[in-house]
Parts: sequence; structure tokens; C-alpha cells
Amino acid sequence: MALLLQTVRGLFLGVLCACATRPATPLPGAEPPVAARPASVFVAGGRDLPAGTRIVRWDEPGGYSAYRSAYGRGEEPGKKQTDGDVFGTRPGDPQSIGDLREVVHQVVVHYDVCGTSCRCFDVLKRRKLSCHFLLDADGTIYQTLDLKERAWHAGFANDHSIGIEIAQIGAYRDPSRLRGWYGDDGALAFPKSVPLGNLRPAGLKTARPGLIRGPIHGAAFHQRDFTPQQYDALVRLLAGLVRALPRIRPDAPRGADGRVLTTVLGTPKEARAFAGIVGHYHLTRGKIDPGPAFDWERVLDSVRARLEDF
Repeated sequence: MALLLQTVRGLFLGVLCACATRPATPLPGAEPPVAARPASVFVAGGRDLPAGTRIVRWDEPGGYSAYRSAYGRGEEPGKKQTDGDVFGTRPGDPQSIGDLREVVHQVVVHYDVCGTSCRCFDVLKRRKLSCHFLLDADGTIYQTLDLKERAWHAGFANDHSIGIEIAQIGAYRDPSRLRGWYGDDGALAFPKSVPLGNLRPAGLKTARPGLIRGPIHGAAFHQRDFTPQQYDALVRLLAGLVRALPRIRPDAPRGADGRVLTTVLGTPKEARAFAGIVGHYHLTRGKIDPGPAFDWERVLDSVRARLEDF
């Protein structure tokens, strides 16, 4: 009898151990745990799509979420928003990647005039604005919203565009405004008052040393270049967006000479209709980002090369 009880007890404990160590079966249609998601994907219409570079999602540790109630009134993805919130609903209320392919035909590139994505997110929050992606100085990309949402970043283009805020202090007519942000060799520096968040700035330098001077809307501005890490991550993200949303052409507005325009793209109607990648200054004379240092040909050539290799 004692032997029989010992055998039964052993079988019972074995079943308990097996149940304790066996992974739980996810419910049909349930979101996978954060750790199970690929690191190099962005979210469009609830679907993970490849980007080829690290993207921190809004619900991951260290992420920046435009869905949090502390950010605005919208608390959950899919909740209907109004023009008073930090994001809204695109025309036609697209929910799937198929829907988005009918609606989205532009990417708008900004610099954030903040220097770090942490500081940028805080400024957006306080101003009741939003952007789909934040690109930090070290090349880390943060997605704050599903691309189905209408982010507030570029006026009339919000309906049909995706917004990317690149961490950089910006361009100025007076180059002294850049003091304290860069070393003589292009090394990035940050005033002590600027929050870094997840950024570790050691070793970061601009892709090209020295000041870059160029025209925007016919006026001369001075700017430092972006970092190689930012260019690489941006190219990978843009290539992923063009693959996922083919109405976005891998090109920018060009003039009769074939060069990328350094001013607004024609009339508001023409700017609205352009299918491709634009700077904020292409849409309005009131903006100059991403500035004269932004290397359009480097970015566009690299995006096209990645698309050909895909």
C-alpha cells in the first residue's frame, strides 16, 4: 500500500510540474507578449511590418505612448478621437493595412528643435501634438502611434501622411544659436538642462563635420548635420514604409533642374497631391525643417538601393 501511495504521489507531482512549466496557449487573436515581437517592425493597422531597424513601440518599456491618458484624452488604440485630442481619425477611418494603402501617400520629415526624443515627446505632449515616429540621436526609433491614427504634426497633410521627428536642435540664420550643442569635431553635446531619456550620447558625431549653410525659402540658414546612425535608421524605416504603403514613392519634390526643392511645393493643392517623401518646409513657408543640412540625395539613393535589394 505504501508503495502504491508513493507511486500515485509521484505521478501527481509530475503532472503539476508539467503544468507549471508548459507555456500558456495564447487566446485566438490575442496580442503576443512584448518580448515575443520582432524588434525591427512598425505597426500599421494593427499589423507588424518589417522595417530593418530597431523600433521601440509605445507599449514597450522605455517607449513613448501617445495613447496614455497622461498624454491626452485618448487612452486606448482604436478609441475615436476628436480635433481636440493629440491624435485623430484619418478620412475613411482606415483600420487595416489595406485601408491605409488607399489613404496614406506621404511621409513628412521634421527636425524636432529639441535635441533628444525624450525632450521632443514632452514638448509634443504639452502642446497637444503628436508624431508617429521619433528618431533619436543614436538612431533609435520610437513609434508612438499605430499608423492608422491621424497624428498632429503637419497641418493639412495630417490626413494622408506619416510624421517622423528627427532629434536635432535645428537650423538658424545666426550660427551662434548652435553653440553648446556640438564640439569642433562634430561631436554631439547636450546642455545639462536637456533630458536624455534612454539616449547615451557618448561617441555620437555628425555625419559631416562643420557648419552647413544653405537656403530654405530663399534665406540662408546654418545647421549641423544629422548623425550617421540617424541616417541609417531613417533609410531603413523609409524603405519599410514604401514597401508597406506603395503610394509613397521613394523621391522628394524636385525643381526643373532635377534638384530637391528648397522651398514650398507649388500650391497647397499640389503639395497635398504629391506622393512621396517631403520635408515640412515643402508644405508651408512657416517651417524650415529638416533644414539645409539634411542630405536628401544620400537618403533617397539609399532608400532606393534597399528597395532593389529587398
